Amino acid sequence: MKQQITTLGNLDLAVEIIRLPNRNFYDGFKTARKIVETSAGNLTLKGQANEKKTGAPIKGVTFTFRSIGMMAGSSGNGEIIKKTADKGKFNIKNMPAGTYQVTVNKPGYAEKTETVIVAEGDLTDLKVELERL
Repeated sequence: MKQQITTLGNLDLAVEIIRLPNRNFYDGFKTARKIVETSAGNLTLKGQANEKKTGAPIKGVTFTFRSIGMMAGSSGNGEIIKKTADKGKFNIKNMPAGTYQVTVNKPGYAEKTETVIVAEGDLTDLKVELERL
């Protein structure tokens, strides 16, 4: 990781040199440059929502995960809320192992409730089909 930081720092310095003569390139570089932390956590759960009749992905579906049997003294309310993106999918990193009641809803579709078990060190794949009202 230290080598990456040094290399990126050197690249930033080199780009600063051409800032004035090539402003469009410089602005594009600064806009596009992102550092992605690859060790920020392990993918724990992948979720997906599709329309039952057509199988088409549904954007903007809310998944609310409530921990079942949370240990006494645990902090927080044991709730995780995620929304699906354009392709009807979302990911959760570092989700605590346990059993969750999942409420899935979007206006115009029938609400659905399911139970999902997240095991330590495993990837859980949750696919839900929603029916239009």
